[in-house]
Amino acid sequence: MQASLAAQQRLAVMLALLAGFIDAVAFLQWKTYVSFMSGNTTQAGFSITQENYDIVLTCMTAIVSFTTGVYAGTYGLIGGDERTRIRLFRVISGILFFYVFLSHVLTLIPIISVGVIALAMGLMNTLITAVGKQAVNTDFVTGTLSTIARQMALFTAAKTFADKQQSKKNALRLLLIWLGFTGGAGLAVLCLQAFHSWILCVPAGIVWFLSYIYTRL
Repeated sequence: MQASLAAQQRLAVMLALLAGFIDAVAFLQWKTYVSFMSGNTTQAGFSITQENYDIVLTCMTAIVSFTTGVYAGTYGLIGGDERTRIRLFRVISGILFFYVFLSHVLTLIPIISVGVIALAMGLMNTLITAVGKQAVNTDFVTGTLSTIARQMALFTAAKTFADKQQSKKNALRLLLIWLGFTGGAGLAVLCLQAFHSWILCVPAGIVWFLSYIYTRL
């Protein structure tokens, strides 16, 4: 059981790092998030009032594509086994690699880029939803921070040592996920300088690699 929890934790942190990485790349290139839908919703809301309809369209494209990815990933995993999850890893990797290829043979407008990558991010969001009994979301940073604070409050109020330990473990697991997302965003800046338009090959390659080692994490 402990090994399983450790494997789930490692996968969650790695996926959070990738989510932060890809989200940062998208924001730096198109000023739109591909996993932070709260930010896109806020941006779409005030852009409507400012009549910046190009921004509204881009943000709404990201939101629709992301939610479509979550729906498709969740539906595809219902009743599936580990091979189904491995195939989903490879679908996500394939989408990212295909996007990089398209971007080098065609001139893609931002709305297409955002839509394709947000779809991949929505799919990736479904790869892991819990570490043990603790629900996690590898790209919902606000929810992660909120749950960390809630777990620390439970730790403070706990009457038994076992309850304190459980709350502390949950908080630490979520903190590692937050640190993974933050680290991924920072790493994206460094990699962007080195890889330029090939930047998304980095997360695409890692996701493909994860499909091979997923069951051995």
